[in-house]
Amino acid sequence: MAGRRQFGGVDRLPSVPEWRDPRLGRQTLEQWAEDFIATKVDLRPKTRAGYRSLLDTRIIPALGAMQIARIRPLDIRKWLATIAAEGLSASRRRQALGLLGQIMTAAVANGVIVASPCAGVPGPPLPQPQPDYLTTEEVDRLLAAAPRPWDLLVMILVFGGLRWGEAAALRRARCDLRRSRLLVTQSLSEVNGVLHFGPTKTRQRRTVSLPQFVRDRLAEHLEARVRTEDEALVFTSSRGSPVRYSNFRNRVWLPVSEAAGLEGIRIHICRHTSATLLLRAGASVKDVQNHLGHRDAAMTLNVYCAPYDGRLDDLAARIDAAWRIARGENLEPAAPRLLDDDGPPGRRRRKSGHPSPT
Repeated sequence: MAGRRQFGGVDRLPSVPEWRDPRLGRQTLEQWAEDFIATKVDLRPKTRAGYRSLLDTRIIPALGAMQIARIRPLDIRKWLATIAAEGLSASRRRQALGLLGQIMTAAVANGVIVASPCAGVPGPPLPQPQPDYLTTEEVDRLLAAAPRPWDLLVMILVFGGLRWGEAAALRRARCDLRRSRLLVTQSLSEVNGVLHFGPTKTRQRRTVSLPQFVRDRLAEHLEARVRTEDEALVFTSSRGSPVRYSNFRNRVWLPVSEAAGLEGIRIHICRHTSATLLLRAGASVKDVQNHLGHRDAAMTLNVYCAPYDGRLDDLAARIDAAWRIARGENLEPAAPRLLDDDGPPGRRRRKSGHPSPT
């Protein structure tokens, strides 16, 4: 029959491409991007501000005037090369490409263009994160230098593994002193000078366990410094308002870390330290993932579990011992490794001119 094609002995009509209104593709990228971003109503305030910044400074100035249907993969590659030459970090370039990819994918889904020009364009490789964490002796020095109540906040960051925003948003009702637990449900962020309480980074609730000495210090703090209502913030400024990250960093963290001989460390090192302590205490990667509140184990393995490499010598020694025992050799017990040793090779060494507190 005329007009038919035969596949495997079955007559089929030839496929007809889906028709698209060419007028849609003639709109500029800026027009479509603004329509797209207006639909993203569930973004966290900080994420929305980040998207807005990328659109206004990187995407629209370079590509916004082009008709969306005329943008090709080569245009995307040239754009990435340009912003790389301008000194934009690999991380920020990946974020820009990711946002542009979302915009183009939505254009395909809505019949504006046939295919995304971002498809197949790789993002820049990110540098491998270097393992870094605080030893127990360094944690002791940091806590000894921190005035109350900020010593407790540092304890919760280190031993509870909370993100800064999660610790700043912690409320009295989320502290279960009887079971030494914290229920993490909220995060505090600051966007353009405005504070926002919202869900955690992964929009998940989790429960973390605290060591007994941290629980006791928290109980003392709640009794002496925190208002009695359930929704009272555990940590506030001297005026009773939520704690701003910038104020804490400048007024507490920087002078305290310098006084402890740890100048230059970032607050986020506390989460790396929390992961390291758990791993060295025998926790599994899954345990650490749940404790830190990661959506999956990939982030835990790739970033926070780098210090686990420091146990490879121990594991190799155990295999060696098991092999020798199987062959009937007598072995002398090996000396245990200390929890607060220097860790794996490549760990950044900080000056340690201050004695450990007694």
